[in-house]
Amino acid sequence: MSDEAYAAFLETANKPVPSYSGDSSQLPSKWLRSSKNMLEDPSFKTLAGKVKDEYFVSESDEKFHPICIDNIPDEFEEIDAKTFDPHQKYKKVIHAIEQSSGSKDIHYFSYEESSTKTVYYVLAHLNDNKWFGVATVGIYT
Repeated sequence: MSDEAYAAFLETANKPVPSYSGDSSQLPSKWLRSSKNMLEDPSFKTLAGKVKDEYFVSESDEKFHPICIDNIPDEFEEIDAKTFDPHQKYKKVIHAIEQSSGSKDIHYFSYEESSTKTVYYVLAHLNDNKWFGVATVGIYT
């Protein structure tokens, strides 16, 4: 690989990841879509603002995407906080969910979408039995 090609590769690889604009076709997994159109909801906007610069660290360093769903999909299994965040790197994200939702009842879920891709939900269980929080993807090869 030439120096120019390598420099171009590095420049592309180091570009910032664009924020989620509401276009679900931009999402890296179908599981990151909300079941409700919450883009205009103040709590959704607050959460989006608080996590916009936060990334889930894996081989893809994926952003946290705000999400609101009616039910946890059957494919997902509940995991404990330590499994999701063994080194407590995501305290800011958890705090943002608590503040935006008004709930400290936080649950963690995961789904292995493929042998290299795991989808995570970090959600507050709301009084109306909805789930509100963030979703992200971990890539592991």
